[in-house]
Amino acid sequence: MNAIRKTPLRFFQNAIPEPFKGDSNADIGDVFIALVYPQILIRDGRSQCTVDCRQDGFLAAQDSYPLLALLEQFPSLCEAILAESPGVRAAYARYLRD
Repeated sequence: MNAIRKTPLRFFQNAIPEPFKGDSNADIGDVFIALVYPQILIRDGRSQCTVDCRQDGFLAAQDSYPLLALLEQFPSLCEAILAESPGVRAAYARYLRD
């Protein structure tokens, strides 16, 4: 059997709805995530936080670079989002169980 390894990046690739894969923002469940370079803005319920996503040699104009493309280019940002968002963490836990 050739099982696909479940990683944080693969979770985001699966969780971001198709219409938003090329967009700078996405909803995962009730959590809104937006790439507003040099930060990723996360609105999780009533709380809001940011993840610093600056990377050496990388620049992006605000609202012009796809969130998923950034995560694919810099997969460690997936873990940073998981660390900041209880809602995304819960969705990731469900993904790992299924």
